[in-house]
Amino acid sequence: MHETGKTALHAKTSTAAETAPLRITPLGHVDHSDYGEKGVKLVYAERPDRSLVRVDQLEEPRPPLICPLCRTPVHGCTSKKGLRFFRHNAGGEGCGGPETNAHLWAKAELLKARKVFLPAAISAYPGVELELQAARWFEFVDIEVEVRRGDLIPDLVAKAISADGEHFEFWIEVYVTHKCGAPKIAKIKAAGPEAIEIDLSHFRTSYDAAAIREALLEGPKRSWLHNRAIEADFEERTKRAEADRARQEAEAERKTAALIQAFRDARAIAPSATDKGVVAKIEELGLSDVIGLATPRSAFAVPERVWQAMLWDKLVVTPLAAKKSPSPLKPAETLSILRRYLPPGLSGFIDRDQINAVKAIEPGFVAPQDAVMSYFRALERKGDFWCLDFPKWHVSGPRQEMIRAHFERKRQAIDQGKALRRRIEALLHQSPEKVRINLDVWFEQPCLEGVSPSRLIGMGDPGWRRLDAAVQDLERMVTGQPVDDLLGLPLGPIRAQAALRKAQADAEEARRRAERAAKEADERVAALVVLAEHRLGAVAQTWLSSGPEGGPSFRELAAQSSAGLTKAQNALWVKVAQLADEAEKARRFSLNLAEISRRAGHIYDDVKKALFLNTTRRELGGKAPKDAVADDEGLRASLALLPRKPERRGH
Repeated sequence: MHETGKTALHAKTSTAAETAPLRITPLGHVDHSDYGEKGVKLVYAERPDRSLVRVDQLEEPRPPLICPLCRTPVHGCTSKKGLRFFRHNAGGEGCGGPETNAHLWAKAELLKARKVFLPAAISAYPGVELELQAARWFEFVDIEVEVRRGDLIPDLVAKAISADGEHFEFWIEVYVTHKCGAPKIAKIKAAGPEAIEIDLSHFRTSYDAAAIREALLEGPKRSWLHNRAIEADFEERTKRAEADRARQEAEAERKTAALIQAFRDARAIAPSATDKGVVAKIEELGLSDVIGLATPRSAFAVPERVWQAMLWDKLVVTPLAAKKSPSPLKPAETLSILRRYLPPGLSGFIDRDQINAVKAIEPGFVAPQDAVMSYFRALERKGDFWCLDFPKWHVSGPRQEMIRAHFERKRQAIDQGKALRRRIEALLHQSPEKVRINLDVWFEQPCLEGVSPSRLIGMGDPGWRRLDAAVQDLERMVTGQPVDDLLGLPLGPIRAQAALRKAQADAEEARRRAERAAKEADERVAALVVLAEHRLGAVAQTWLSSGPEGGPSFRELAAQSSAGLTKAQNALWVKVAQLADEAEKARRFSLNLAEISRRAGHIYDDVKKALFLNTTRRELGGKAPKDAVADDEGLRASLALLPRKPERRGH
């Protein structure tokens, strides 16, 4: 409420409030906004003489005060935030008694319908989404409001008759301002009748009775507080879960006993010829330092050197020999490779809970997967393994390169030399002029940084990469850019063709850039024009033809560059803001002029009103009120010049 409005409200009596009907929503809410302020509902009360008084202006002794709306006694209070307000006296309904009002209204509507829609009953057991009962209409014969049932007072008690003629109750809670809490829900379940809660809180201040009625009867915001099917399902599933846990515990105990026995019965065996061959293979690869590492005593039947060599051979060496990278290594997944070195009862993955159960009885027990894990960690400390995403382990780059080098070293130079010869022959074949060269001689002549192709290949990967990159440049030159260094090959005609293509491509690219620039300029101008016409309307074209003082027009600015478009757009927003400001000033002036004219009309007749509006005043800086009200400050100053009481007509 504006300050002027509050002043008027404070000065007048509340006769209108006494005679006007009290507007209460169907759910019992009363709009106190005319008599309240931010943070409090009621700051004005009515004196016995029907005048209004603010709560912070109470005189002593204090007269009896009543609410201007419901006309029941009120008294001054202070909120927890220190705000003063009026509160309805205890024992009074206080503008309709919202909660009871809502229940009475709901009862009346439900009695008309004689039915209410019940939500589907969904299993409440964790992880189960099963519909136990479909959503349905529930019909009843009568309904009561806030009747006591033991130490409970349900909002609504619906009375119905079952198919076999038995009378029973169904409780309905209506959530307007207070939702059912856990203690009340527990009492409802203990009492017996099934119950639902209907959420109408978002309709508390609504006057739309039809919408509230629909929400009450069949709206989606309703839930079960007590449903026998839901609770029976929960109880049954809980019992089954407990039985399953008991069976699982018994099975776990059986497995624990079997694991302990297998660990105690484990015996060592002599490595086979195959095992010895694998160990020898790993040693020949220079991997002697990564096998035979000590691990906790486990059920492995062979020495650590044997099963560790088997892991390297199967998981690392074999993939690298096939020119593949080893897959990430997981201790639990390696057990299939080591199965023949373990007793049958310990040859698979063992759950961690099972391991802990065994250790509680056999403290020295070490699961095979834990022995492998200990080995992997020892390799990590040596720098041969690394682990980024546990429990996946990876072989270090240096170890992989060492193993690859063993398999590749003998054939690499031959394969690379053959491949290079084929590539050079293909290049020479594509020359527009027939040329001849002795490639055997070329392989031995200096060609790249004074080094021959044969020597570069013999240097291994570093030398080969340099040579390969240079030959790739020559290969790309056939259809691409010219190359300066021809590696001593007679490829001048191919280079000449490449240079010609480059010149043509450069010219074509320049043409395309020019076309793109022109198109982009047109698009920027079009975008600015559309925006200007949308924001400025009839004056858009005039504005587009104007521009910053001494500079190009805004249309030309947009055509020049994206920065120019941004500058023009910024200028447009300034223009839009300017026009909006002018329009707002004109609107405010019109409203203020109407207000001063209306207020003057309450005080003067038409002649004196015109005289008041058009007479210049010193208090207004030499302006007449009709001119001074161009802003709100001038309006307030002009209003202050009006007398408090209207002149008597005819005087």
